[in-house]
Amino acid sequence: MIEAILFDLDGVLVDSEFHSCSATAELLTARGIPTTEAEVRRLFLGRPISAVYEHYRALGHELPESFAREKEDLYFAKAEQGLRAFPGAQEVLARLRAPMAIATSGSPRKVAFSLERTGIGADVVCTTAEVTRGKPAPDLFLHAAAKLGVHPRKCAVVEDSLAGIEAARAAGCLAIGVRTTLQDLGADATIDSIAELPRVPAIAHLFA
Repeated sequence: MIEAILFDLDGVLVDSEFHSCSATAELLTARGIPTTEAEVRRLFLGRPISAVYEHYRALGHELPESFAREKEDLYFAKAEQGLRAFPGAQEVLARLRAPMAIATSGSPRKVAFSLERTGIGADVVCTTAEVTRGKPAPDLFLHAAAKLGVHPRKCAVVEDSLAGIEAARAAGCLAIGVRTTLQDLGADATIDSIAELPRVPAIAHLFA
């Protein structure tokens, strides 16, 4: 039986993916690598910034170390006035009667910004900076489960990206996909919005 929930942040609890992906696309284009927000979403959704470096290095484009910071600065500028939690997110979290963690590919700085702006909180917050490998490797979810003191097989993961679903399954967790950004996630259960989460049969017992 599921005892805890591990939430991705961007695209699941916080409506930030467009701001983040468009910031990456804008900076890449400015560096002579024409890229669209949709392409960034397709290639890197749910993955850490290191995946961007690795992808373009393989194509012969060496991004400077400063790129990650520049991307975050532009993201903050874009999201300053428009960042919000998804409708129903706060209500769902308020109803949850189980340990919960946020396990995200975002940097600690970006996560702190998002949580401060939206007022979302968690028992445990984990970022890719705390593990060796980011999603789609299982490391982040294994780490979050360990910090909660719950076996991974007793954890449900709520994700909006293919990389996140793959990581959840590799960790042995129940994978729940939210179709905020992608339609076909291949998850164990799928919902159209975070507000529907308490109605997923496998975890309905965790909500008041």
